[in-house]
Amino acid sequence: FYECSKTTTLRKLANLGGVQTLDCKLKYPRGNPIPYIIQWKKDGLAQPIFIKYDGYPAQIPHHQYRNRLALKDEVSLEISHIQANDEGWYECNTIFIDGAEERTVNGSWIYLTVHYLNFLTTLSTFKGISLLK
Repeated sequence: FYECSKTTTLRKLANLGGVQTLDCKLKYPRGNPIPYIIQWKKDGLAQPIFIKYDGYPAQIPHHQYRNRLALKDEVSLEISHIQANDEGWYECNTIFIDGAEERTVNGSWIYLTVHYLNFLTTLSTFKGISLLK
């Protein structure tokens, strides 16, 4: 097997409590579909936050991400119920399991910014107080 390296750097914005999809592209070596593992990592965490082997259920090792992560379009990661600590760098890697000698560059680095202002404005209006002057 071999691991493909990152090629793209993107930035995404999400509202606190919202949903955001972190995009990743899948490019098979020589254009032929073969078994693969998709891994999503968050900078600062030792283990991947999401691991899926072709045809098997996804593994989500970190409890703070359980019931909040889903794959879209085979490899892109959807994060729901966005939390403040979701902000940061995410890395997508596709690991092809085949023995091929050809190396294809795959993967992405994405920075997720969590936007609080609308949430605070809504909360302060709801409670009848103003946090903004």
